[in-house]
Amino acid sequence: MSNPKPSRALRLLIKNSEASKMSPAAAAQMAQAGQADTPQEMTRLIETGQASKTGIITSPEGAEVYIDGNKAGLTPLEFVLIKRDTPRVLIIKLSGYKTVEKTLAPDGKNILIASSLEKEQ
Repeated sequence: MSNPKPSRALRLLIKNSEASKMSPAAAAQMAQAGQADTPQEMTRLIETGQASKTGIITSPEGAEVYIDGNKAGLTPLEFVLIKRDTPRVLIIKLSGYKTVEKTLAPDGKNILIASSLEKEQ
């Protein structure tokens, strides 16, 4: 018998992905683009290599994710990352753990970042 209630991780992903649409990173992206992209426009950007669907999961979950210095949300998180003239800087922070920094270049391919965060010494 299947459980119709989504798992905790799935509920967090949905909640955090929805919250990321109203994040400072989303606002900055919208300001730079001049408008909010529709799902159809996002799909077109991915298909033409101008964006990548991005998913970030961490252990432990609940880490803050920043894109180019703007808070995007908490892990687990899923969003579309738009290509810019320079690579995008992704930072993952959680109190008591080492900060993770990655440089990303969206190109139409899915980007999945799964990170086991290391405790600070």
